[in-house]
Amino acid sequence: MAFSAEENAAIRETLLREARRCAVTLGLRKTSVEQLTEAAGISKGLFYKYFASKELLFFEVLEDISDHAQLQILLNAVEKGSNPWGCTDYLNQKKKILETGADVYELMNDYPVHTKAVLINDRLSVVGSYNLDMRSTYLDTELMLVIDSEKLSQQIHETESDYMEKSKEVLANGQETEGAKYQGKVLNRKKKLYYGVLRIIIRPLRQLL
Repeated sequence: MAFSAEENAAIRETLLREARRCAVTLGLRKTSVEQLTEAAGISKGLFYKYFASKELLFFEVLEDISDHAQLQILLNAVEKGSNPWGCTDYLNQKKKILETGADVYELMNDYPVHTKAVLINDRLSVVGSYNLDMRSTYLDTELMLVIDSEKLSQQIHETESDYMEKSKEVLANGQETEGAKYQGKVLNRKKKLYYGVLRIIIRPLRQLL
């Protein structure tokens, strides 16, 4: 069956769109070519007219996400955080985090926030107990779930927007902007010394703390 240029472009875009969804919900290994082509309304054989392999399709998806995604990280400000090890590791890794191009929001809430959530778009979110730290990553102690729900994504967006107003935004170029509800707090000399010592102690142990 011959397709027009417009139809070919639409099919290719459908394959990319389905691959984006599967990248989050299933991952590369669990996504089949049949699943992708079914969404596009074409046969499995026609898939290779548009992409040489499933891997190359996903590679293009990841490149597109990397080029257009805006990464925003919201975390408890060191001045307010209740986890000294987490705060210390953030101080040690802050420069590297900012160099990724992420916008970091240092939250000064009335109480430290311990929720773990990733908002991907207006439908997809990831929630659970995983901490963005070495212990959770290397000891595999936590669980996260991918959820497809517009209602949940909207709730997370509203909550995070409120938190951002209570935060100080920090950019890689050194620019800092205080949110409308931000209430600053200065670390006293004792606390600065405390974190200064921890920043040295934590280096060989950060994958365990």
